[in-house]
Amino acid sequence: MKHRQPPPTMPDISPMMRDNIVELMSCTSHDDSEERIVEMLRRFSELSENDRYTLCVYAELRSFRKMAKLLGASATTWRREIARIRRNFTK
Repeated sequence: MKHRQPPPTMPDISPMMRDNIVELMSCTSHDDSEERIVEMLRRFSELSENDRYTLCVYAELRSFRKMAKLLGASATTWRREIARIRRNFTK
């Protein structure tokens, strides 16, 4: 079993991006009429904190190369991680 290292600390990220990521990670919905949104939020909350952080960084940057530059691993590594998270998310 592989042991994942925790994501880097947030001070390396610009304050605006950090605020967006924190907002995405703490997102909740109080409107039960939108079943799809509620289901997505439930699945998002079931992800590990590292996976949520990775997904939020990807949502903010929308680029594996930018993730590699910011977080220090290769773009291929981040592409593989996002694919794994997506598979777990859609199960």
